[in-house]
Amino acid sequence: MRPVPSSKISIPELLPDLVHRAELLRQLDSAADVALVSAPAGYGKTLLVAEWARASTEVDTAWVRLDQDDNDQRRLWSAVLASVARALARSADGPLLTGFDDRSWDLESAGGPDFLAKLIEVLCALPRPLRLVLDDLHEVTDAATLHGLQNFLRDRPPNVVLVLVSRLDPPFHLHRLRLEGGLTELRSNRLQFDRVETGTLLRRAGLALTPRQVDQLYQQTDGWPAGLRLAATAAAMDATTNVDWFLADFSGDERSVADFLVGEVFSSLPADRMQLLQATSICKQAGYSPISSTGPRSSGRSVRTAVSTGCSHSSAAISWRT
Repeated sequence: MRPVPSSKISIPELLPDLVHRAELLRQLDSAADVALVSAPAGYGKTLLVAEWARASTEVDTAWVRLDQDDNDQRRLWSAVLASVARALARSADGPLLTGFDDRSWDLESAGGPDFLAKLIEVLCALPRPLRLVLDDLHEVTDAATLHGLQNFLRDRPPNVVLVLVSRLDPPFHLHRLRLEGGLTELRSNRLQFDRVETGTLLRRAGLALTPRQVDQLYQQTDGWPAGLRLAATAAAMDATTNVDWFLADFSGDERSVADFLVGEVFSSLPADRMQLLQATSICKQAGYSPISSTGPRSSGRSVRTAVSTGCSHSSAAISWRT
């Protein structure tokens, strides 16, 4: 098999201030066939599935973080094989690597009928159920690669639950699964925080807000987790912040909230490289991508500020290219 970076097939670490979402975890537990976690950037999809995977003791979890290079089927299926081998090695039953760690796989045929038939046969022989998580599935756009994944989804063995995590619905034939009750779906309307979760997140961020202030912030972000985290970060950076003014000074949809908050975060930072990098990380969580780490500071509170200090908005509203 091709070498696969450990970070690509590792279950992500959890945040120290993670808000436990028991109901959503129960819904994922009920997934017996295919689970689809689909929402735009900043809704906590990966964190939720990672918490679920880490809480499991009776089921092995193979995790693959996808990226644009996985449009090469050889790379994608090498990562799947390596991830399954890693999951089995962590199993309480000890490693059962036969069929996964050897060099008998013909990766030139990766994703093709013979390759998938062999993979499915080996998966059928696993001693324990397996969850295969494909995170950031929206990164895969190649038609042939998507076709191979569709065929795997169709023919997967019953002991394997496939978990698809994506900013966009994949172009797979999910209608029959949905009609037969075999598809568990979590979307943005379920992933957004409720008022109680909003208050929990803000308290864990060190903010002592009144119920009215929590409710106002919840309404202005519509429970968008990334917006709430950015608000908590921006407000916590300056203990002298007038919270009521802060809450009243921005409103609107997800993008305008993000524009304001990213500007707040950047304009309150000293121009030291480490803190700028930390802010860039926050910016990425909100669906922005870095342009430069050395831009002029600005006192504005809009997307213009974010652009001038190192970020440009990269919309998640893209279409699958097939």
